[in-house]
Amino acid sequence: MELQPDQSSSISAADYRISIVGYLGENQSSRFGGLIIQNRGSWLDSKKSTAILTGRLADQAALFGVLNALISMCLPLLSVECIYIEESKGD
Repeated sequence: MELQPDQSSSISAADYRISIVGYLGENQSSRFGGLIIQNRGSWLDSKKSTAILTGRLADQAALFGVLNALISMCLPLLSVECIYIEESKGD
């Protein structure tokens, strides 16, 4: 879905898939806005592991909060994908 500049205010929530290099404990989900954490690899060799966070975030501020948390942990981002945008109704 391609958004026009005047449509940005109609977005209320979106589903994201964020991939990083590293290993995240599944108990850290609350630190990342409740996104589901799936690890590929072992915590023993986190430089060769990847983690994928998926789920719904309320808005771009929530997305930036998750990205800032990952950056503060020095975890390299591989990709950030918006996989579904929910448009608000009534505007």
